[in-house]
Amino acid sequence: MADDVGYSPGTGATIRADDEGDGKLIQHMILHAANVALSSRATSIGTSAVAIPATALTKRKSITVYNNDSGLTLYLGASAVTTSTGLPVLPGAYVTLELGPTLTIYGIVASGSVDVRSLEKS
Repeated sequence: MADDVGYSPGTGATIRADDEGDGKLIQHMILHAANVALSSRATSIGTSAVAIPATALTKRKSITVYNNDSGLTLYLGASAVTTSTGLPVLPGAYVTLELGPTLTIYGIVASGSVDVRSLEKS
C-alpha cells in the first residue's frame, strides 16, 4: 500500500510512506530542484553603506547574510542604513531574508570593516 502526497512537478517535494505489509514503514522524500540557482559571495563592509551583494541573483527568492567577523556587529537595512537604524547581525551570526531581485540590502559597521558572506537562492 502506498500513500503519496505530491506537488506539481519541479515545484516541491513528493513524500511517500509505504507499508509493505510487514509492519515496517519506509519513507521516501524526493526534492525537485528544477530551475533553482545558488550564488555565494564575499563582500567587505565598512563605515559607508554597501550593497550585499553588489548585483542580485536573477530571480532571487531569498538571501542569507552571514557576519564572518569575530568582533564587529554588522547592521543591515536600506541604502540609507546607519548603525542606529539597521538590523544588527552579531559576529558569527546570520539572517535569512525573503527578498526578490529588485530589493537591495545594504550593510554598514560602526568602525573598521567586516567580511560578509551571502548566499542567494532563486
